[in-house]
Amino acid sequence: AGETAFLTTVRTETYNTFTRIVFEFDDATPEYRIEYLDGEPLASPSGNPLDIEGNAFLAITMAPAAGVDLSGDEPVVTYEGPDRISIEADDITELVKSEDFEATLGWVVGLESEQPFSFTTLDDPHRLVIDIEVDVS
Repeated sequence: AGETAFLTTVRTETYNTFTRIVFEFDDATPEYRIEYLDGEPLASPSGNPLDIEGNAFLAITMAPAAGVDLSGDEPVVTYEGPDRISIEADDITELVKSEDFEATLGWVVGLESEQPFSFTTLDDPHRLVIDIEVDVS
């Protein structure tokens, strides 16, 4: 694994045909996995059910990544934003942090139903960008 990517910002924006979620990092972009969950989302490492609205859940797992830098003498919080972000879109309810433990960072998107999505990474600053299609029918 490379250097830990420290989360600094999470943004969401809803357009006519899609909702964009942006995770911004300092210094690096982590490895990532983005997939719909088969069952109920769980908080990690507790294993407790994650309190999130929706019928379908898109999990975003990033590593090595964290919202707190533990490398120095004192912990430095790099992400000071909310752990729950409401999304104003027809099919998408909210974005909730599910994990920030041992260099693994997880967030889950709650949706009314599974929707197609795409993703890319960008530099300057380092970002993981996820676009979830909105059902406009």
